[in-house]
Amino acid sequence: MKVASWILFYLRIVSSVAGCDVPVPLIWGVDGAENSQLLASSEASYESSAIMSRITSSTGWCPNPGDTDTWLEVSFGYLQTIVVIQILGSGSRNEYVTKYQLSYRTEGLDWNWYGSNGDTATFNGNTKPFVAVTHNFEPPLLATSLRIHPDEYSGAKTVRWELYGCNTIPVTPYGVTQQATTHGVTQSVTTHGVTDSTMVKAATDSGDLSVNIGSRYPYKY
Repeated sequence: MKVASWILFYLRIVSSVAGCDVPVPLIWGVDGAENSQLLASSEASYESSAIMSRITSSTGWCPNPGDTDTWLEVSFGYLQTIVVIQILGSGSRNEYVTKYQLSYRTEGLDWNWYGSNGDTATFNGNTKPFVAVTHNFEPPLLATSLRIHPDEYSGAKTVRWELYGCNTIPVTPYGVTQQATTHGVTQSVTTHGVTDSTMVKAATDSGDLSVNIGSRYPYKY
């Protein structure tokens, strides 16, 4: 992807993230991830290594064909508020991911699948290698590391991607503990579900607090 084209994508993202002053690219750019912060389960070649996964790359990351547990990771080393993920396929071949899952971790915690109510969320990916697909995290995702797990694909599991952070936090991020006080009793609620499955409701008459927020379910490699 040419830099000029990427800038157009970026401008669209800036105008589409409600409550965020200026979404900041976290992988590409002056303040983006270092090469050492981009990791992968495997790499088919140098031209398809993890460092080639930046959205401006002419190739993209692609795992070894025999790799059955594929993932691409960015490790920030500190908590980031992530508001958008954007993916592309190969920059030179007809290869792209059509379905994928995400996992993340926060400080001192195991890896967790991104999802709601015990179910891992599956995201729609690309339908063409050169057409970017964007997903907004609502609420934002708070993580020190994030992995994309290619599931279904066309040609090969080739990925170029970008994550966007926020310099302000519009709402309580996914994975952050909130506290609610009812009749003098403080209850802690940690948000782990996606927006349309997240509900925190206080009964105004009885003062009871009912919560339906999904769950965190760790996995290990």
